[in-house]
Amino acid sequence: MQKKWILCTAAFCAAIFMAVENVSAQESDRTTSVTRVSGDDSDISGPVFLRSATPVSEGTWEIKNTIGWSREKEGEDDPLGYELGIEYGFAPNHEGILEVPFVLGEGRVDGNGDISLGWHWRLWEESDCGNCGHHRPAFAMRNIFRLPTGIDSSGVDYTWRGLMTWTVTPDKSHFHLNPFVKFINGDNNDDDNDFDFSNGFGLLHDHDNGDEENTQYGLAFGMDYQIGDDTLFTWDYIWSSKQFEEGDSNHTLELGLEWELADDQKLAFATEWGIDGNDEGTEFGAKIMYIVELQ
Repeated sequence: MQKKWILCTAAFCAAIFMAVENVSAQESDRTTSVTRVSGDDSDISGPVFLRSATPVSEGTWEIKNTIGWSREKEGEDDPLGYELGIEYGFAPNHEGILEVPFVLGEGRVDGNGDISLGWHWRLWEESDCGNCGHHRPAFAMRNIFRLPTGIDSSGVDYTWRGLMTWTVTPDKSHFHLNPFVKFINGDNNDDDNDFDFSNGFGLLHDHDNGDEENTQYGLAFGMDYQIGDDTLFTWDYIWSSKQFEEGDSNHTLELGLEWELADDQKLAFATEWGIDGNDEGTEFGAKIMYIVELQ
């Protein structure tokens, strides 16, 4: 079963690549000129969920260290979570992704230390189609595979996320749209386990809502806004389908700030708010991230 959907995913990516190449060839024969929108690329490092279509520059390493805490709606505090993230621009418009989340203080959690490997591919940049009146946002996609390398882990999960970015004000603000879908093939977060370890960050969530849904999906949208030369403000809204058989869909609001400390260092902070009125899930959370860039 795992091999089948992995092969289907590879075939899907290949089909998209051939389609893009065909569209590019057709566009080159048109008389209408296509020009890139003026303005810089948008780069959201985190720790908010939202991402832009812009990949890490070729030959650049980004090393991300994230620590977070959240408070459940039932009033219980979660232990701290830590995640190591490494992203590398291995070619123009392509970056490799490695993520390893850990739970601090609860080492025997199923899936603790699972490695996720991924690929960010920008298919095209933002552009205007001359006098045809058509505006095309930048578009990329992320493919992430969670591997069962951690404590008592099982299965291989796959997440696909689309990344679309529009420039609102050149050099100042951008709008982003991130649809996503997850295929869950393990049982790390079923109701016979003590905690849920699947939110992609490493925090713990008690639950008694049955087994995890095999297919989950959702949509995130938001904006970034440049405040001065060194500070970036971001906000996003995330809607996701129910994670467990007896659960409900989730609605989350995030606010974040990102400071450029030096040419190769950033510090980012984000807060997370559950706004769906459900009795389960995160009520409030906070994350802090330190980023180092190497070339």
